Amino acid sequence: MPPATSVSTPVLIAGAGPAGLALALTLLKNGISVRILDKNLEYHVGQRAIGTSPRTQEVWNLLGVLPDIKAASTTPKPVSVYKLPGGREVVKEVTIKMETEPTPAIPYWHTVILGQEHTETILRSHLAKHGCDVELGAELISFEQHPDHVTAQVRKVQDGSTETVTCHWLVGTDGAKGIVRKLLGLTFWGETREEHQQLLVDLHLKGLNREVRGFYLFIRPTEYNDDSFNMIGSANGLDITKIVEDPKELTAFVRASTDRDDIEIGKIKWISQYRPVQTGDGKIPNIRMVNKFGKGRVFVAGDFPAGGQGMNSSIQDSFNLGWKLALVEKGLASPYLMSTYNDERLPVIAKMLNISTDLFDRAIADTADESAWDRSGQLLQLGIHYRWSPIVIDERAEAGDDLKSANPYGVTGGAVRAGDRAPDAPGLRGIEDLDATTSLFRVFGPSYHTALIFAPRGEALESLLAALKRYPMKALRIALIVPKDGAVPSTVNVDLILSDEEGHAYTGYGVGNDGAMMVIVRPDGVIGGFLQSAEGVGRYFDRLFGTSI
Repeated sequence: MPPATSVSTPVLIAGAGPAGLALALTLLKNGISVRILDKNLEYHVGQRAIGTSPRTQEVWNLLGVLPDIKAASTTPKPVSVYKLPGGREVVKEVTIKMETEPTPAIPYWHTVILGQEHTETILRSHLAKHGCDVELGAELISFEQHPDHVTAQVRKVQDGSTETVTCHWLVGTDGAKGIVRKLLGLTFWGETREEHQQLLVDLHLKGLNREVRGFYLFIRPTEYNDDSFNMIGSANGLDITKIVEDPKELTAFVRASTDRDDIEIGKIKWISQYRPVQTGDGKIPNIRMVNKFGKGRVFVAGDFPAGGQGMNSSIQDSFNLGWKLALVEKGLASPYLMSTYNDERLPVIAKMLNISTDLFDRAIADTADESAWDRSGQLLQLGIHYRWSPIVIDERAEAGDDLKSANPYGVTGGAVRAGDRAPDAPGLRGIEDLDATTSLFRVFGPSYHTALIFAPRGEALESLLAALKRYPMKALRIALIVPKDGAVPSTVNVDLILSDEEGHAYTGYGVGNDGAMMVIVRPDGVIGGFLQSAEGVGRYFDRLFGTSI
């Protein structure tokens, strides 16, 4: 056997937007070194994607980023619709719905507002804590795959010099027009709708109160406490390229859209045009939408349409990919595990594209249609699941249960199943420290599977623990959950023993007092398995760590 190829870095990431930064942080949290490149000479500016969904907040919680995100963010405010001509009389206020009812299982229950540039700044600060910085002005220009590595050519933008980078894995988070997607031959199913272009601008305005918002010109004050605003405008029938290139044309467009001549355009921070992608017949796109999310040792993540879903979906792509890549890179899992990234995320993104298209269609058809501004329900992304995944097992499923047919984007109600998001459970008290309380969201982590063992009467506990010990303990964290005032085994070798003081863990996971159950929570906060037997534990982890995928 030939010697292993010496690599410059285990993972090379091309593109330093939210998807690339989230992937880099996930890998670093798993002890995997990365290099992250961006061809731009300066960091991206602009609000761009502004809504951080509850599901993405759960990702940030696992990665330790959420406190900084919440400290910098704002909450959505009502949208004022102004009467034309005149542009000063409010005729209607529309509430943007971005929330659900808070419950013990859902601690992050509403979308928060934070500009993309601010999100990226926070993520870069967390990368820096791990000694990782974005390499600006470094452009991936080509790559070549080999059985055990990838050789990439990187060009320095300023002087044109090139560098050969050898890595085990290459991930393109450089967008739909990125070089990685192009060289892999991966394509999206859809078409550009030239007739519905939009203008996207971050700029400073005078003459508008920061409490004012309107559409369609849609003007929104940013989270910065100054005169900066984010603006989205429909420019149908106009030369949008001319508006982007000429500040005088932008001023004319704003005044024509608002019918107000007292609005003064100040510094333009960022301006662009957006051509939405449609999915055609309104049905869930089939596999031709994206042929796959990777080939061999090269993958792509992120960059999808608007509608409050694109950035969030990109981040969740990266998190799904990251924990799997880390296990394989550490030699703890078979490379076959990487194929499940495509298996799990493709149906979710297909549904997301369909939803985003519908939102856009309703918005441009009637700007006063309040349903077009409803970002609650499935758009909070709490119902996204992978029940069909080849690496999830639910031994509780009864004959005839069809766990694979549910909407991949919005399963709601009913018992929680393997493949669903793992609910939180507050009010847990540590047996060894009776004064300390915690929650499951503080027990889960991005670098290990959490095995929650519910054994109210102690039966089957030893056999379940024995089954776990066949697998890499450094990739596992074991927590025994006992009912309030329940008996604790005198000798048990686990990482945590937690008393479910308020009953939220047993209730949230649908576990009764009549038998033992092991719930496996993956590093991405998804339930990998509901397991009632040692044999089931073996089947689950054999799929994960072995080759039987």
